[in-house]
Amino acid sequence: FTVSCASQVEETAEERTNLEQPQEAESPKLLAGTISKYYRFDKEHYENSLKEGKVIFLDFYANWCPICKSESPNIIAAFNELNNPGVVGYRVHYNDNEVTDDDKETAQKFGITYQHTKVVLDKNGNVALKSLEAYSKDEVINAINGAFGG
Repeated sequence: FTVSCASQVEETAEERTNLEQPQEAESPKLLAGTISKYYRFDKEHYENSLKEGKVIFLDFYANWCPICKSESPNIIAAFNELNNPGVVGYRVHYNDNEVTDDDKETAQKFGITYQHTKVVLDKNGNVALKSLEAYSKDEVINAINGAFGG
């Protein structure tokens, strides 16, 4: 019991020290994946991924959309299976109550007019694929792998 209390005191002191030091920007909310990660869209993180030359999967998602809801488990399963650190995905909210100004700007940039649109960017940031079709897990993986030219 005494060790447990001392451990808690040490953690508190460490936390205090961390508060005094500048913190790195937090990663956006992770939705899936351990190597190829799928996040809630964050403009700064997305722009860093572009600079790093990653293949980027964008899912324009509305939380009220039945197609988006039925497709979401397939996208999550695909990212949980993918094991390429050169791949990253983002859920970009579109026309729902969670949309941000950055989401709107990104949708506008890619000419998105419907939710459940998917866009895959190659490592140079060029659009390799844009689709309104509902994807299975394998179709998500194939769309991403296709951006590598393979």
